[in-house]
Amino acid sequence: MQEHELRRLVAKHFRLPEVPDELWGLLEEDGLVKYAKTGGDEEQEDLLRDAGRLLKAYRAGRNVEAGRSSPPGRIREKTVPAELRGQEAERGRALSEVLASMDDGNTPDIHPLTSKVTMSWGKGPPLWNITLTAAPWVSATEVERAYRNVQRRVIGKDNRQLSARSIAVFRFVEEAYRSTGKAATISWRKLRALYNERYPRGHRLHFKDTDPRNFQRTYERAYDQIVCCGFYYNLNRRKLTPEEKQEAEQALKNAEAIVALDKVRQKRLHKT
Repeated sequence: MQEHELRRLVAKHFRLPEVPDELWGLLEEDGLVKYAKTGGDEEQEDLLRDAGRLLKAYRAGRNVEAGRSSPPGRIREKTVPAELRGQEAERGRALSEVLASMDDGNTPDIHPLTSKVTMSWGKGPPLWNITLTAAPWVSATEVERAYRNVQRRVIGKDNRQLSARSIAVFRFVEEAYRSTGKAATISWRKLRALYNERYPRGHRLHFKDTDPRNFQRTYERAYDQIVCCGFYYNLNRRKLTPEEKQEAEQALKNAEAIVALDKVRQKRLHKT
C-alpha cells in the first residue's frame, strides 16, 4: 500500500479530515509507516493502534496550548464590533456626539452593530454559534454583510450549501461506521454499492458516479463542512486555573507514557 493510501486509511479510521503532519512524522520515525507499506493487515493494525495512542497525546498537547483542557460543557465567546459604512456610519457617529453632550462631554462607546462568536465543546468537536446585535435603524443589508464576514472567518471560506445527496452520503457512511465499529474494514466501493441499494437508480439521491474515490471525496467534503466547521476561527486563549493546567498536563504525561511503553513493545516485536 502506498504512503498516501495509508495516510488516508488512518484519517478515515479516526474520522479526521486529514492526518496532522506532526502525528504522521512520529509514525514515520517509529518505522510503523515503513512496516505497514510492505506488510499486511497485521502491520496496518499496528499502525492504527499506535496512531490512536499518538493522537490522544497530540490532542492533549494541542488542548493545553489552546486553553481547551477544561471539563466538557465549557463555553467561550468573543464579541467583535462590526463597522458600518456610508450614511449609517455617520448616523452612529452623530448618535455618539449627542449622547456625549448629555454626559458632560464623555463620548460613550457606541456599537450599533456587534457580532458575538460562541464556541462550546464537550466530548465531540466544537459547536459554534454567531449572534448579531443591531440597533433598529441598521439596515438589513449591513446586518447581512456583517454576518457573512463573521461566517467567513469561522468557516475559513465562503459558505456553500451542501447538496441533499452529499448530506445523504455523509449520514449513510457514518451510520455504516457506527454499525460496524471499524471504519477501516469497509471499502469505499462496498459503501457506494450499499448506498445505491438504499437509493436505487432513478432516486434523486442515487450516486451515479461509478468511481468509489468520488464517493469518498463526497463524504470527506461533507464531513469537513458538517463536523469541522469552525476549526479555522481562533478565539483568544483562555487562561487556565492552576487546577485545570495541572489536570491537562497530567493527562498529557499519561498519554505520552502509554505511547513510550508501546514504542518499546513494538521494537521488541519487530526484532523478534
